[in-house]
Amino acid sequence: MERDRRRRLAKDLADRVARSRKDVVAVVLFGSVARGDDGPDSDVEMTAVVRRGGHEAQRFVLGGVLFNVYWSSAAGVRRHMLEADGDATRHGFLDGIALYDPHGWFARLRGEVANLPASFYRQSAEDALHQMYEYVCKARNAKRRGDDRNVVYATGVIGASARVVLALVNRRHYTSENTMTAEWRTFSDIPRNFGRYLAPLVAERASIERRYESAIALWRLTRVWAARRGIRLKEVRSLREVRIPKTT
Repeated sequence: MERDRRRRLAKDLADRVARSRKDVVAVVLFGSVARGDDGPDSDVEMTAVVRRGGHEAQRFVLGGVLFNVYWSSAAGVRRHMLEADGDATRHGFLDGIALYDPHGWFARLRGEVANLPASFYRQSAEDALHQMYEYVCKARNAKRRGDDRNVVYATGVIGASARVVLALVNRRHYTSENTMTAEWRTFSDIPRNFGRYLAPLVAERASIERRYESAIALWRLTRVWAARRGIRLKEVRSLREVRIPKTT
């Protein structure tokens, strides 16, 4: 009953948005409510896509249900979906439902993402590998200082980053951040012992020493595995090799 109610409220709001503004391109329901795996306290997430500009997110509670309504330009959403970066969850948005889309904008965007070239995934995986290395360095520094809280935080990010690299090398995306814990197991190409080293990083009661040692082992494993697939840290021998971007 609650699921039907949330869907009905989302559709009513989408209709109101479409009637109220002439520049609305689409209204998309995404997240757990769109997928149909929402729980009793799940929020409703929607994006109102407009021709130009955007607005701050609107958040409100209706009948105990939290609504998050994001206002974004069509160009901005398209750029976010098609530009390479170290993110393996953003395409979960495309599993959403178009509650208003008179000209098929959402379907065309799905088609573009489905045809992304291999270079998109390679660059995105490289970005994710660099992000992983950043937190390896943070974990090392925290361990040297005896800063247990930051060891826990940094090693948690290392575990998440490893799963992002894994997804992008497999040319896959996670349904959402909540599915990263288990969804990686469905990928076809997984390094041996990946789950063994990852487990302490998602366990609540793993010791600091075990978390740290597992995180470093996971980093080494992921780095070697990715390198064998052409994904490496960008290392330079001198500053002369650093390319300075030109002005636009």
